[in-house]
Parts: sequence; C-alpha cells; structure tokens
Amino acid sequence: MLKQYILALAIGCALFTSCKPDDGDPAPAVPVVPKNTSVLIVNAISDNSAAIAFSLDADAIATVAADANSSYVTASEGSRKLKFSVAGSAKELPVTIQTDKYYTLVVYGTSANPSVSVIEDDIRTAAPTGQFSYRYLNVYDSSEVKKISAQAYYPTYGLWATVTGTHDNIAFGNVSAFSNYTAGVEAQWRMIETGSETSEPLAGYKAGSTHVVYAPTDKALGVEGRHFTYVIFGHGTTGSYKLINHEGSLPGASK
Repeated sequence: MLKQYILALAIGCALFTSCKPDDGDPAPAVPVVPKNTSVLIVNAISDNSAAIAFSLDADAIATVAADANSSYVTASEGSRKLKFSVAGSAKELPVTIQTDKYYTLVVYGTSANPSVSVIEDDIRTAAPTGQFSYRYLNVYDSSEVKKISAQAYYPTYGLWATVTGTHDNIAFGNVSAFSNYTAGVEAQWRMIETGSETSEPLAGYKAGSTHVVYAPTDKALGVEGRHFTYVIFGHGTTGSYKLINHEGSLPGASK
C-alpha cells in the first residue's frame, strides 16, 4: 500500500522529472501579452508539401510552409472567410473571430477537402510562478489514427504512462487543454494511439502502448510563464512535431 502511495505521489507531482536548472540562474521575464485581436495559422494539410498564402477575406495574413505555423497577425473581428489556394484550387472556410482574443487557425485535412479549427488561445493569463503551460494539437494523418494521447516517461519506475483526462483522447484537428508544469525541467514524451495502453498500474493512470504514433528524440522543456503548443503532424505513418511558442510568436517578441 505504501509503495503504491509513493508511486502515485511521484507520478502526480510533476511530468518533468530531471535536469533542473541551477538555482543561481536568473528567472526569465514573464511576457506581458497585450489585448489584441490576432490569429496564428497552422498549415497542416496532409497531402500538401507547398507553402500556402492565407488571407481573411481580402486581408493578407501570412504565407505558411507545409507542416509549419505563422506568427500572430492582427485581424479584424467578425464572421470572416479564410481564403487560400491549394493544389490549384481556391478554397474558402468560414471562421468567427472575437474582439481582443488570440486564435490559432488550424488548416488540416486533404487538399481536396480541407477543414479549419478555430482555437481560442488563452495566453493573456500567465502560468503560475515557476511553471509554464502546454498542450498538444492532433493533425496526424487521420487515415492512420483517429485519436492520440500523450504519455510521459517516469524513469524512477521505468514506466510510460497516460494521465487520464490530461492530454488524452485528442481527436483529429483538436487540441488538448493547457496544463501547467514545472519550468526549466526536461521530460521524455511520446504520442500513442488512444486506447492502445496495456495496463492500469494505478487509478487514473494507463501505462504502456501497443501503438506508438510518434516518439521524438528530444525532450520537452518549458519557460516560466509561457504557453506552448506541440503540433503533432503525420504523413502516412511518418510523424513529426513543431513547437509553437505563443508569447514568442507575438509581433516583435523574442523567441
């Protein structure tokens, strides 16, 4: 019983388990995010490898490479048309933008049948002191996997585990909710097919997987007060990711 309690406490305390910075290192300044109406675009069309020029109605927004994202660009609020051309065909997708809010517009699907997810980015509230916020966006090839979940590795126990209700069951074109974690501490992570976990060592945790969708070679590391989105791309069975540093994507901001 005591062993299970210690394991639950260790897993529940933090996702990030090693490589803390020296106590003498100065803490980075937490960015102040001004009120603004802005959009950031992710180009995630799975069968396209070319850059795409996006506009909102007649307002040019950004030209975005495949499997990449733009910085934030100011935009007018209201019911708008996101316009672009892909594979020689002009497309229009409806989006609604509200005043003084930040959005990620995720363009995904195929060239013949693209979709857009309008995701509000609540980045004006900084993460708690000593922490940062991050989430996962699923634009992996839906012909291969419908839903994905994030797992972290807990080296003390040799355990890969999904925390139920946290970054799990992320449907195609959707994003998980922001969660807060300790800043400046590295962690191993991977994406698996939802439901492929192999055991439940403790209530609220699912371990192992029979289908790892994507496992990066680097580790996660966040900066205090900032918000990050891990965008999980996929072409067939080949996965990759890009990290959106939201405060670093503001006009004139440093990464």
